[in-house]
Amino acid sequence: MLDSMLERKLRERESKQLLRKLTTAEGLIDFTSNDYLGLAASTELFQLIDDTIKRQGFRKNGAGGSRLLSGNSDLAEHLEAKLAGIFQAQSTLLFNSGYTANLAVLSSIPTRDAT
Repeated sequence: MLDSMLERKLRERESKQLLRKLTTAEGLIDFTSNDYLGLAASTELFQLIDDTIKRQGFRKNGAGGSRLLSGNSDLAEHLEAKLAGIFQAQSTLLFNSGYTANLAVLSSIPTRDAT
């Protein structure tokens, strides 16, 4: 019964041209992602990161947790210090995306009721 209902719903969506399908495309300009600067597809940046990781002997495929708990690294702290120098700031803080940076900023701004 559930299968037939789902099949009917899919056919309805398809007939209304509302059925979405995952696709891949190469060689197009990306106006749909959060990769505004095109860094995710940069072979030059990939090579710089890969060379740095190999040179420094970094042996992790990811943080494994938030930086506060277990995911901090000398590499992240070095980058923050370097960025602080570039931006002539006292310090900087890395975020994994603009979304999480915005969440952090907006959740830390006091409200009218804050004491």
